[in-house]
Amino acid sequence: MLDSILYAVFRTLIFSMRFLPLAAWLVLGRRLGEVYYFLDGKKTRRAFWHLKVAFPEKTPAERRRILKGMFRNFGQNIMEMLYTPYMEESFVRGHVEIKGLEALQEVLAAGKGVLLLGSHAGSWELSNIASSFLIPNGGYAMLVRPQKKTKKIDAFLNNLRISKGVRVIRTTELKAMVEHLKQNKVLGAAADHGGKDGLPVPFFGKLAPTAAGSVKLAKKFGSGLILAFMRRKGGAYHEMTFRRFEPLSGSEDEAGLKADLTAINAVYEEWIRRYPEEYLWFYRRWKYSPERRVLILSDGKAGHVKQSVSLAEVLKDLGWTIQTRVVEVPFRNSFARRFLAFSTLLFGPRLGRRLLPFCVSRETHRALTGPAVDIVVSAGSSLAAVNLAVSCENDAKSVCIMKPGVLRCSRFDAAVIPEHDRLSCKGKNILSVEGSVTSVAPEDLKKDFEELKRQRPALGGVIDHPGPRIGVLIGGDSRHYALETSMMESLSRQLKKVLDETNGLLLMTTSRRTPPEAVEVIRREWSQDQRCRLLVIASADNPAGAVGGLLYACDIVIVSGESISMVSEAVASGKQVLVFEPYRLTEHNKVRLFLEKLQSGRHIYLVKLNEICDKLSWIIRTRPSREPLETRATLKAGLQRLLS
Repeated sequence: MLDSILYAVFRTLIFSMRFLPLAAWLVLGRRLGEVYYFLDGKKTRRAFWHLKVAFPEKTPAERRRILKGMFRNFGQNIMEMLYTPYMEESFVRGHVEIKGLEALQEVLAAGKGVLLLGSHAGSWELSNIASSFLIPNGGYAMLVRPQKKTKKIDAFLNNLRISKGVRVIRTTELKAMVEHLKQNKVLGAAADHGGKDGLPVPFFGKLAPTAAGSVKLAKKFGSGLILAFMRRKGGAYHEMTFRRFEPLSGSEDEAGLKADLTAINAVYEEWIRRYPEEYLWFYRRWKYSPERRVLILSDGKAGHVKQSVSLAEVLKDLGWTIQTRVVEVPFRNSFARRFLAFSTLLFGPRLGRRLLPFCVSRETHRALTGPAVDIVVSAGSSLAAVNLAVSCENDAKSVCIMKPGVLRCSRFDAAVIPEHDRLSCKGKNILSVEGSVTSVAPEDLKKDFEELKRQRPALGGVIDHPGPRIGVLIGGDSRHYALETSMMESLSRQLKKVLDETNGLLLMTTSRRTPPEAVEVIRREWSQDQRCRLLVIASADNPAGAVGGLLYACDIVIVSGESISMVSEAVASGKQVLVFEPYRLTEHNKVRLFLEKLQSGRHIYLVKLNEICDKLSWIIRTRPSREPLETRATLKAGLQRLLS
């Protein structure tokens, strides 16, 4: 439908152009470009994000000026494209100044054909017409990709090109390309075409898949390479620059091609930095980049940040290089948080983006809108609206973990919802996982252990100990549970009995939430016991890698069951896990449901506190098998589908 409408509009405009001079149509093109800037929010956001990638040093106001200039040029380029039927050779020669023509003539003199590489910059159709007049009699051909969605427009444009002496060769017609070059003719192609199959090379500091076919073809047949850049000098007047490019080596292997493409990109960067308004910034140059910059929003809760970081780790499994940045987001007050959430709910993230500076401090807003990002991740409901606002600012993918409060999950590109949150709605973007988001890779646990051992030398030789190694993760009070002092006394008595019977070792860490009275009991019972090789009192000293190092070193883990994230992390480590519940303040709660589900799936042993000794002895004696919790695999499959 859109194809037919555009075709009719273009035909009407071409007919009308005979009645007014080109200068008048260019004025209309500039105005239409400005309108397009305001109406097509998606392309504008994408272009603004690309400018953030390319020019991180520029202010938002400077980027907007470039963006508006680009849209004006885009409108003028469309008008010049439609004016093609009225462009004779004398018109083109009078309006396009050629620089570096001798470089093209020198390469043609070698008699092996020329690859003329351009970019998505300047008046692209006019550059092809100018090239056809410079190399007449069918000497110039351009590579085009078939457009399946807009077949009428595709045929329309190709007919315009052919009418001005431009030969059109499809990118699938390799034989025609080779024959054209062997006849010592010029083949035009885009140097900045990417795609899934392109080679990733730097472009403005970020890897961009770049088509290597043209360079490979030139090397194979000894053809010359000319780089071209088109820019508008003013009105209908242009400058087209040719520059010869000598491959860095004759090699056609991947390393050689990458080196050449990197050097070619550097030349185009130089031109684009000089004339940034000429480049088509909404062209998806980094769509298939193997790099992803992830912004993690922190509400100050360590568990939420840990889940967000774990999700970013899972993204590495998709084959991406991940760069993460964590920004803590304190609101000015509770009213600002609610105001932003309800405004985003009612009017969408574009308004939320406008309101964000009034809801957070200037420093926080500067951190949120700083370097360009590809993915924004937040956990919990309080930062869901900020996630959408920052994603809108960056044209980035948005990922929320847990229910996003008053906002709808459908607003996000991916919503990772634990089953215990009991979400009623369903959607293609919702990923349901057991427990909290955890990413516990064996190599990461080993790194944590090595770091922990460096800080706590007593851990030396623990891995080689012949007896069982028991790890204990103690949490604290929560909304649904209370950790009582008597529980720590009972747990300590049972652990000592098991250690006596089995020649075992103990590794234990508390949480910042652990009540001071419980901490005192733990310190009294274990600080002087030689069998306790690791005792971390988190409120006083919490060394890096404490939990990961403990999980790596032990065979069995005992966890206080008030923390879903702590239990999930223990289960994800692959060890045998015993869970006891602190004193339950609310009889039926989501944590209890979560623990029962893990118990029914044979992921944990949910025991009463006074049963720990017997259950430990049984596990040590029988070494039972356990069912792995495949949260990471579930996340990987879902995120690949939603974010790729």
